[in-house]
Amino acid sequence: MAMSIRGLPEEVKSNLKVQAERSGKSLNAHVVDILSRHADSGDPFLEAIKSYAGQFSEADVLEARRIERENALDWSMSYDDPSGR
Repeated sequence: MAMSIRGLPEEVKSNLKVQAERSGKSLNAHVVDILSRHADSGDPFLEAIKSYAGQFSEADVLEARRIERENALDWSMSYDDPSGR
């Protein structure tokens, strides 16, 4: 499959070329490596969550939920109407 990337800022192109030269790769090989790593890495949010798995006790989770409830915003529609209505 052939790909082309249009619209890259010149600074990004220059950085990619320098990185490719430093690693002893062609620009194409360097970009393929970057894309492959990021495509295989999955969702960064889920990866962050997985990194914390098993580090918290049930008590920690319950305490976090208690604090969350205490600090929850009140999304009700009641408010002080400056017009007095």
